[in-house]
Amino acid sequence: MEANCCVICDMPTSKLRDKAFEFLTEGNRPVFEDEIEPVYRKLFNALEYTEYPEDLRKISDKTICAYFFMGGDFDEDVRYFFKCLHEGGTLHAFAAIDADEFEGLIHMDEKGNIQTLGKEYQKIMGFMSATDDESGNDEESNDDLVSVYQRLEQVKTLWMSSKND
Repeated sequence: MEANCCVICDMPTSKLRDKAFEFLTEGNRPVFEDEIEPVYRKLFNALEYTEYPEDLRKISDKTICAYFFMGGDFDEDVRYFFKCLHEGGTLHAFAAIDADEFEGLIHMDEKGNIQTLGKEYQKIMGFMSATDDESGNDEESNDDLVSVYQRLEQVKTLWMSSKND
């Protein structure tokens, strides 16, 4: 089964965010661990075998968003990616998944615990219909991804505020 997956990740520092961005960008990921500053090796080792996303953006000082088109066992792939992010130092990650037989939001907290978020969060996503555009219009597809990323950021904001209450 194939799935569209958008992920938003909060890193503890902008430097770690930049390194995660580098390691997830095709052509920028170093080949050998000894090419990496020791402070970033844990992140490198965590992301070394992660597939490259179709789209990757820095959306704030410490946050990145990525869009993956996944085949096969997407649930296992997302959980593996979250595990890698956690091992690499990610504070929080949220994923919106849209597949033929599944639509949902998944959250990973600072302890690496993964949970599915409820319907109150899914309403915000609408649900990812923006990624289904097959018109071939790159500018329109880009705008659609930005919209999905913005809605995922709203989910993150709502979830974080609910934990502070």
